[in-house]
Amino acid sequence: MDDFLDGELSISKKDNNKTIILHVSDKEKVLIENITFKPLNFEETEILWGEDNQERLIPLKIASCKILNHQALPPEFDINDKIAKIEIKSSWSLKIIALTIGGWLPAGITPSDSQYLLDKNVFNILNTRYNNGELRESIGNDFFDLISTDKIIINPSLFMLEGNNQSYDRTKKDLAEKYEEAVSIIKKTLPNSIIPHSCEELAESTFGMLSQLYNNNIGKISFIQEIITHLYKETAIKKRHEVIETLKKIAISNNIDRKSILFIAALSAALSTPKSNPAKKIFKPKPPEEYTQKHAYNALSDFRAIDYLMWATAIDPKTKSYLCTNDKNLVRFWCAIEPTNFSFIGNRLSFNLKFKESLFGNLNDEEFQWVIDSTH
Repeated sequence: MDDFLDGELSISKKDNNKTIILHVSDKEKVLIENITFKPLNFEETEILWGEDNQERLIPLKIASCKILNHQALPPEFDINDKIAKIEIKSSWSLKIIALTIGGWLPAGITPSDSQYLLDKNVFNILNTRYNNGELRESIGNDFFDLISTDKIIINPSLFMLEGNNQSYDRTKKDLAEKYEEAVSIIKKTLPNSIIPHSCEELAESTFGMLSQLYNNNIGKISFIQEIITHLYKETAIKKRHEVIETLKKIAISNNIDRKSILFIAALSAALSTPKSNPAKKIFKPKPPEEYTQKHAYNALSDFRAIDYLMWATAIDPKTKSYLCTNDKNLVRFWCAIEPTNFSFIGNRLSFNLKFKESLFGNLNDEEFQWVIDSTH
């Protein structure tokens, strides 16, 4: 049977290392150091909704830690007991969420040796929130504040990919210009952070990623615009098989890999309940006549961010890579697909997905088999 310990909690840090302090009583404190947390899952994304600074209960699962003073624990706790979970009740906001293999975490409690991929929205948050690593006036606390003055490692590739004109094709010169813009923002907002790659190195590797994984941007934009009519309204049960076959034909005509994240997301958005479906909310469907190339590009950028995280993990599995975003629907979609087992077969990124309940929970077994068949 599990034992529970109630008390106040505070977090201190020194040289990038965080110590969690459990205030058991007015006089007794339990110090926990070298703490790492397990990623939270799809069900736990529910705590992300609501107002930014509303009080919420965050259930953090501990992967490993060191308890410095067991003697401060109540007598019913054995000295060999492990602390498996900490529930934090806090009104700090969660503006920046870190995605990693296995789920998500508030960005401020990720391991100190992590590497952060920041999407464009996060750069906007940094600009409005920090000046020289310090909070601007009249801004409430956020979990990211716990690492804002640390020597965090930042990879600005996603910012480089975006561009200012949302063009389909990015040249090495375009990427280099965006690198310099990203570095300027990072130095102004998070001056202690580290960018481990030079402009030339990162422009070259990012261009290579685009060449391997995103050499068909025009086809992907066209695919999204063509399918949007099937995503705008909920698909009737009797038309599900027909819609699956239609999306498959559109994918084939636009040279879309039917094992890709983009195609799986399209099927989910077309077939599942609109209110709770994260894929549909990433596409943000409108009437087809109102859905422009810009809308399609924005949706594609979200899926590209996920592809980049998987690509980075496959190339360098030893590095703890985190995709930082403010998009809660992207967080839910990432947790819903549960990608694992990354590898490259030639230039093709291979991975496993587990998505039946989270993305297709409203389908019966026969209908779900139609989905699986369409990916082959």
